[in-house]
Amino acid sequence: MAPPAFADLDWRGQRLTLRPAPPADAPALTALHREVGGDPSPVEWFRTGGPWMHEHFCVRHIQAYRDLGWDCWVLERNGEAIAGSVEVLYATEPEPFGRYAHLEILELAEDLDLPEVEHWVLDQCEDRARERGFDRFWCRPVGSGGSWDVLAARGYTERWRNAWLTVGNLDRMEPPTFHAAPLDGDYDREASHLLALDHRESAAYRWRYLWRPALTPEQSDFPTDVAFSGRSITLSGRPSANVLVTNWRWRDPEVAWADLYVDPYLAGDAAYVSDLIAVAAREGSVLGARTLEVVLPEGLGPAIQARFDATVVPLERGDPWFVKELRPSP
Repeated sequence: MAPPAFADLDWRGQRLTLRPAPPADAPALTALHREVGGDPSPVEWFRTGGPWMHEHFCVRHIQAYRDLGWDCWVLERNGEAIAGSVEVLYATEPEPFGRYAHLEILELAEDLDLPEVEHWVLDQCEDRARERGFDRFWCRPVGSGGSWDVLAARGYTERWRNAWLTVGNLDRMEPPTFHAAPLDGDYDREASHLLALDHRESAAYRWRYLWRPALTPEQSDFPTDVAFSGRSITLSGRPSANVLVTNWRWRDPEVAWADLYVDPYLAGDAAYVSDLIAVAAREGSVLGARTLEVVLPEGLGPAIQARFDATVVPLERGDPWFVKELRPSP
């Protein structure tokens, strides 16, 4: 039996129901993604990391949301077919994000992918966040969901924008002198006070995603051919930062990804962040990669690009985050 409905909408002769997703919904969710986004290969299932993964991994994904107390919902049509997927996670990070709710996934069947339905779904998401005591709601249209025009109409404003860069010639990189100490992957103790510069999702979610194959490879659901380095890096006269470098060898052994967690007051210091990227680039080379992918705040992009002769990854409308301060319900 399906869980009780969270909200219902009578729409054009159909009954739309938003309800929690149990693991038993995994087959229908993966089918929905094949309908909306094509039938991805197993590599793409892992790459996207969302509920559209292979059925087995989708079960684990739903359970992870339940265990963390986040919201993983499905949109059901007429009490039968699943026609949408909605996920909202909750986090606390340094500013500018703060304590917030985040629309991690909004995916609707083609005939429901319309502003009227999206407004209704976002009404429910925002009300749920208020009920849980959150007064700030973030959306990232690129990769997560939420239509630009709908968000603007609802009063969302841009407050963060990601830039995507590719750094080459890793084997020739000369990082500054630094001290390195091991990390054990405990987010609350090692990273919750730091600002994640790669902010494609919440910092805690991303941290756990990256550490999972390293800490519990037998339970991680990830392919085993992954090279990973996670260290605390201290440059002269600076507080420590966390530099994580991952080489998903089963995807492309020549590409590594950098994740930097830095002291918030240094997040806008391009020279400092550049030095950390140089450290990450050298680590990527050690892991066997030839290029390093870096995602960071757009304001840092020009300086990083100039120092490393990096290539900017083109995105049609960029990769912004939009935020709305939630007012109490009347």
